[in-house]
Amino acid sequence: MVDPGETAPAALVRELREETGVDLANQQPTILGRQVVNDWRQTDHAWVASTSALYQLPGQVTATAGHDAADAGWWLFGSIERLGAAVTAAGRTLYAAHRPLLLLRALEYLNQQT
Repeated sequence: MVDPGETAPAALVRELREETGVDLANQQPTILGRQVVNDWRQTDHAWVASTSALYQLPGQVTATAGHDAADAGWWLFGSIERLGAAVTAAGRTLYAAHRPLLLLRALEYLNQQT
């Protein structure tokens, strides 16, 4: 979640660093879009808006679970189906709200770049 006065990309960098130890502070993201997402926390008076950002790193980085994460890891993302199957096989959950962000934003963008 974005803290008061914080930009969405800054929140992403902070959250990822807190939860995985991966520091993207010196990386420039491609902002893929902003949209309201279906989230269990929304009410008639509040909703969740999400900013999709893509960071293309020059090499592999190690992710280590932080203080508020049970585990951290990487999965190959060639299709939403394969990603979902890999995450499920690892005993994790690919949240429904994340699927359209990954599929409609990141994968489409990457496919257009090739």
